[in-house]
Amino acid sequence: MTTLLSAIHPLSASPVSSATDNDDPAREPLWRAERCGLAILIVLALAYGGLVVYRSAFLERPLTDLGCFLHAAWAVRTGNDIYAVTFNGCYYCYPPLLAILLVPLALPPAGADQTWMLPLVYSSAIWYFLNVGLAAWGVHRLAGALEENAGSLVLSGSRQWWLLRTAPIWACLVAIGSAQGHGQSNLLLLALACAMIAAFTRGQRFQAGLWMAGAICVKIFPLFLLIYPLWRRDWRCLAGCTVGLLLGLFVIPSMVFGPTRAMAYNRTLVTAVVLPALGDGADNSRAETLTNITATDTQSFMAMLHNAIYLDRDARPPQVSSLVFRLHLFIAATLTLLTLYAGGWNRSASAAKETMFIGMLLFLMMMTSPVCHLHYFPWLIPLLMGLIQWQWQPGETQHLSVGWIGLFVVNNAAHIMAHLREDPAMLVVRDLCLCSYVGLTIWLLGWIYLMQAKEPGRSRPLQVLAHDSNDV
Repeated sequence: MTTLLSAIHPLSASPVSSATDNDDPAREPLWRAERCGLAILIVLALAYGGLVVYRSAFLERPLTDLGCFLHAAWAVRTGNDIYAVTFNGCYYCYPPLLAILLVPLALPPAGADQTWMLPLVYSSAIWYFLNVGLAAWGVHRLAGALEENAGSLVLSGSRQWWLLRTAPIWACLVAIGSAQGHGQSNLLLLALACAMIAAFTRGQRFQAGLWMAGAICVKIFPLFLLIYPLWRRDWRCLAGCTVGLLLGLFVIPSMVFGPTRAMAYNRTLVTAVVLPALGDGADNSRAETLTNITATDTQSFMAMLHNAIYLDRDARPPQVSSLVFRLHLFIAATLTLLTLYAGGWNRSASAAKETMFIGMLLFLMMMTSPVCHLHYFPWLIPLLMGLIQWQWQPGETQHLSVGWIGLFVVNNAAHIMAHLREDPAMLVVRDLCLCSYVGLTIWLLGWIYLMQAKEPGRSRPLQVLAHDSNDV
C-alpha cells in the first residue's frame, strides 16, 4: 500500500504558521495562474457548446444522441409510442420520466408537423447549458456538504474553495466533453448523485433516497446504488427511494399516459432493454445499436474480458460467452464486497469517507452495467472529491502533487486516445478499455484510504509524500 501511495499521493500539505487573513488557507485567494486556468475552463465550456450545437443541428446526419430523447418527448406530446420512434437508427432506451420532462424541447421526426416545436439548434443549446448548470450545481452542493462536515469555514472564492470544485472537473474534462458531445444525460445523473451524497452527509436520509430514485428514473442501472442503504440498514433512505420510484416510474407516467399504457411502457423497458443486456435475447430490436457487446464501445468488465480474448474487431463475436459473463459477475461481486468491507458496516462521521465509499460504488455501478460508455466516466467526480477533501485539514494549505497532476493527465490522455477512432493504433486503446484501468486505479486509491481509516487512531491518510517546490 505504501509503495502505491508514495508513487501517486493526491495531496501534500504544509502547516500554516499564522491564522491571519493573508496566511489562513481558508481565505487564500487564487493565484494568477489559477485565475487564468479558471478563465480557460469557462471559455472552453462556451466554445465547446458552440461546437456541440453545430454537430447536433447543422450536419446532414446529426452527431448527437439528444434526438433520441427529443423524439421520445415528441411521442409523449403527440400520443405516439416513445419506444417505437428512432433517431439516426437508435431507439429511446430510458424510463418514460425523462421523455416526459423533455416535452418542452420535443423534436418531431422528419415530415411530422412542427407547429409549436423548437428547432434542434435551440434545443441542443438549451440542453447543453442546462447540463453545464446541473453539473456545476451538483459539484458545488457536494463540496459545500464536505466543507460543512470538516468543521472549518472556507471562504467562498478562496483557493481551497475552488480546488475542491474544479480539480475533479479538470481530472475528468475529456469524459465530460464526451458526455456533452453525445448530448447525453450523464451530467444530469452526476448532479443527482452529488445531491444524494450531500444529503447523506447532512443526515437527510429520506431526501437522499429521493435523489437516488431520481437517478434510477433517468437510467435504470443506478438500482445498483440500493446496495448502500441496504448495507447500512438505512430504512429512511429506502423509504424515500421507494416513494421516489413510485412517483417517477408509476404515478407521473400514469398521469401522463394513463395507468395501462404506463405499465406497458415499463414492461417494454424491461423486455427490450434490461433483459437483452443481461443475456436474454428474446427481443433483439436494440441489439445492433445497444445490447450486443459489439454494438457500442462499452468499457465494462465484460467488455474488458471479451475484447482481450478477441483483439481482432472483425472477428469479435457480438455476444459474450457464458464464461465471460460469469467472470464479469464474479469481478463485479468481488470488488463490491471489497468496497463494502472497506466502507464498514456503520456510517462514518466523516463526510469525506462516506463520499469516497459511495463514489467507489458509483464507479462499480457503471462498470457492472454491460453497457458502459466512455461518457459515463464523469461519475468518477464524487470519488475524486472525497479523496481530495479527506486529506484536507484545518490550518493547512492544499497543494497538488506531481503525482496527482500526473493522474489528471493520464486519465484525460486515456480518454483522448480512446476517442481517436480513425487511428487503428488508438482503436486498440479503446478496445482494451484503458480508461477503465485508470478508473480502477482511482477506485483502488479510495479502497486503500478507506482501509487505512479502519486502523485504530488513523484519522487521515498516511502522509508519505512531503511538500516540495515542485508542487503547485
